[in-house]
Amino acid sequence: MIALTVLSIAGGAFIRVAQNHIETVDRLEVRMISDIVAQNTLVELRLDPSRITAAPSLVHMADRSWRVTVKSKGSSDPDLAEVSISVSEDGGTGAASLLDAFVDTAGPS
Repeated sequence: MIALTVLSIAGGAFIRVAQNHIETVDRLEVRMISDIVAQNTLVELRLDPSRITAAPSLVHMADRSWRVTVKSKGSSDPDLAEVSISVSEDGGTGAASLLDAFVDTAGPS
């Protein structure tokens, strides 16, 4: 009887540890994919600066939908725009990734 009690306590602890591990892996996956979406968005903006807009867009990656919001403001250099890219899971709360960078708006020289 004592052995069964000890095994049930150990089993319960193991289940909690495994559940925490799975939740951590899921959070890391969301963060990694949202970082990739933010970096891809930055590359797209650098290739075509006319796409800088504050309107959110929906991006599909890794069987998930991501809401991407780009905010821009001028900088001390008139040929550079400071952009802030926010990525969150569609329907999620809070940003999973934030990326701040500069985009050359002058075009090729």
